[in-house]
Amino acid sequence: MDSSSIKIEKLRDKDNWQQWRFVVRTVLEDDDDVFEVIEGTLARLDAAEANCEAKLKRFLKADKSARKLIVTTVEKKPLELIMSCTTAREMWLKLNSGLI
Repeated sequence: MDSSSIKIEKLRDKDNWQQWRFVVRTVLEDDDDVFEVIEGTLARLDAAEANCEAKLKRFLKADKSARKLIVTTVEKKPLELIMSCTTAREMWLKLNSGLI
């Protein structure tokens, strides 16, 4: 996912939430793994799971891409809300919770 050439208006507050969410979700859908991370269908794996290393690497790469897109497209108020999150899924859920 190369989102560097895409211009996304930064999330300020509830006033542009719907538009920001639509644009960011559409960009995230461009990469199946990244989209699965925010949807929760690709999650950090249990160390006991077979083929864990490859799946963990896949998750970490997708999570990193999603987190990068999210944090670079929000302004100070929403950023402060998600700074305690450790995964893109947590960020996405917190932003979707309506606390903005």
